[in-house]
Order: sequence, then C-alpha cells, then structure tokens
Amino acid sequence: MRLRLRDDAGVSLIEMVVAVGVLGVLMALVSAFFLNAYGGIRDASGLSQVQQEQRNAILRMTTALRYADNSAEGSSPGTAFVAAGDDSVAFYSRSRMAANQTSPSLVTISVTTAQPNPGLVISTLAPGAAQASSTVAVRTEPGHTPRVAFTYLNAEGQTITAAQRALAGWERDLHSVRVRIVDVPSGLGVDETVVLVNPL
Repeated sequence: MRLRLRDDAGVSLIEMVVAVGVLGVLMALVSAFFLNAYGGIRDASGLSQVQQEQRNAILRMTTALRYADNSAEGSSPGTAFVAAGDDSVAFYSRSRMAANQTSPSLVTISVTTAQPNPGLVISTLAPGAAQASSTVAVRTEPGHTPRVAFTYLNAEGQTITAAQRALAGWERDLHSVRVRIVDVPSGLGVDETVVLVNPL
C-alpha cells in the first residue's frame, strides 16, 4: 500500500522557467566580469610589450647617437649629421663598427608607414656596403603607432632650433640630443638625453 503525500506534486513549468532565467542572468553577469578582466589583462600586456620595444629602441638609438662622429678624418672631416629633423635624423656613428672598419657608418632613424614593416626604423649603412641593414625597433600595430621626437641641445641645455640647424657649422654647438618615443593612442613614452662622446 502506497501513501500519497499531498505536497508531492513536483516542480511546475513556471518555477523551472524562472529558475533557468535567474541562472542565465547570473551566468551573464559572471561571464561579463571575466571577459572584462581578461580584456584589461590583454591591454596591459600589449602596453607592456610596447614599452619594452620603446626601451630597447631608445637604447639602440642613444648608443648610436653617443658615438656620432664626422664622416671622414683629416683636415676636411665632413659633417656628422646629414639630416637633423624634429622627427627623423641621419648621422654618421662609430657605434657597432666592425674590427676592420675605419670610417663611421651612416645611421638613419625615422618612423615609416611603408609596408611590409611600418614603425620606428633604424637603418645602418656601413662604408662600402651596397644596402643598409634596417631594423623595425618599434612596430606599428592596430591601436599602437610610434612617434619619435629629437631635441638638439647645446652645452647650456638650450634647444638648437631648426633655423640654427640650417646654418653651416651648427654641430660645433651640439652637446647632447634628447630622444623621445611615444605611443600615440596610449601616450606611453620613454625619453633619454644622450651626451655626444666625440666633439663635432
């Protein structure tokens, strides 16, 4: 003989729908929280990579600038800086010279949008070489665009203006160069002032 309990009717369809709905809302809130946290971690990782590239690039750039030197030795030494712009520079440098190399290499630093490797490019042309070796120091990626700025300073720390740089012999006043690399959208940047080793 089976006894029937009065309240043994089970769960109604409405109760089941309400329970599934509440569970769905809770799951949506939890997943939104995790997706938001994951996006923040991904963004922070991307910015960290950008800053690391900037630090590596500024190290290479300042090393080359530190050893800027005249293009030739002797009574007519030639100019060390071929071009000295606010956002690009070309100069002769004795950094990273091969053992048998007597003349400095031509170093060019600029930001390019040219494919296949847009970004901050450092090119080095050794004497007698047919082609420069180029390195993309800071890549242009979606959401990250590098910009570089050069400020040329005299021994008193005053800026040598573009008009002054257009005059012959301006390099005699050049004491140091301030380099700044900035990631345009985020505003993250690194800068360093490098004192030139060789008097120009």
